[in-house]
Amino acid sequence: MKNNTLSLAVVGHTNTGKTSLLRTLLRDSRFGEVKNAPATTRHVEQAAINDGGETLVYLYDTPGLEDAGGVL
Repeated sequence: MKNNTLSLAVVGHTNTGKTSLLRTLLRDSRFGEVKNAPATTRHVEQAAINDGGETLVYLYDTPGLEDAGGVL
């Protein structure tokens, strides 16, 4: 049987609220770490939204993307 579970990654610049958005969607204040500093999320974190025993959506929190031109 093919897995048709939706997978969504939240991607964006550093310190823009990606983890906070996922905490709100998941209703879980323990998910991830939130600080007023860049580079708080250092690796991809996964969470699932379930309906009983079935997983409806996989959510992925990603580290922030840097401005390549600005870093250069």
